[in-house]
Amino acid sequence: MASPLFFLHIPKTAGTTLNAVLDANFALDAVLDLYTEEQYRAVRDLTYDRLREYVLVRGHIFVRDFGEIFDGPVPLRAFTFLRDPVLRVISEYFYLKRWLKSHLHKYLNENKVTLTDYVTSDVGVLRRRGCGGADATA
Repeated sequence: MASPLFFLHIPKTAGTTLNAVLDANFALDAVLDLYTEEQYRAVRDLTYDRLREYVLVRGHIFVRDFGEIFDGPVPLRAFTFLRDPVLRVISEYFYLKRWLKSHLHKYLNENKVTLTDYVTSDVGVLRRRGCGGADATA
């Protein structure tokens, strides 16, 4: 059996489009999603034998948070998409200001955070931008 693919979905780099293509080509039960806090918690209880059964693992994750998976006995064939970093951050900023479910939407709008502020701020919530998850506002 081939090693599972691992798609590291970097925000604002065409990942949603790619996920639509992947969804059309892989069975739902062959895909391990790591996008939500619930999915993050569940994967920590996953055995290596169960991990081997997946064809695709994907999500907005930090490798440092899942070292036990990536350093374990199941090799993953990783891939990602990259984008011009300046254009990606600009896109991310305007997206987060518009998207009501964003962990930063309220903060960016209520505090009238400019693009320059977003990029250069030492405020903790902005320094951890892109992290998502429960501790993103810490």
